Amino acid sequence: MHERVVAAGREFALAHFGLYAMDSPRLEKCYRSWKADLTTEYTPCMASLERFVPLLVDATDADAAAVSTVYRGAEAVGLVTSGGYGYRLNRSIALAYVRTDLTAPGTELEVEILGERCRAVVAREPLYDPDNLRLRA
Repeated sequence: MHERVVAAGREFALAHFGLYAMDSPRLEKCYRSWKADLTTEYTPCMASLERFVPLLVDATDADAAAVSTVYRGAEAVGLVTSGGYGYRLNRSIALAYVRTDLTAPGTELEVEILGERCRAVVAREPLYDPDNLRLRA
């Protein structure tokens, strides 16, 4: 069965599966997850939707974990709510709340991953299939 799933996934350039692979499409589309990105403690309504941004992260061996700190220089400016690898984008992705003055696409920030600061760039959302053509196929 494993071989059939992997073979079927190759057709879509996505041969990985499992918990993290299932989360990858959600991150690429920038869909928020209840109790990860949205909670009763902080909601987009309370924080303004523009504060919730996708970041493309130049990660090396690991992706950003929830509650990773987002920096601009020496100042902490945000918090990652979800992170993982986007298999269709071949990039590490983080969804984060950041200060509203830093939400413009192209803004360069840093995300701390396992004690190392990694370059991150605010991106437009969704990151994959912005016209939802694949959803309608």
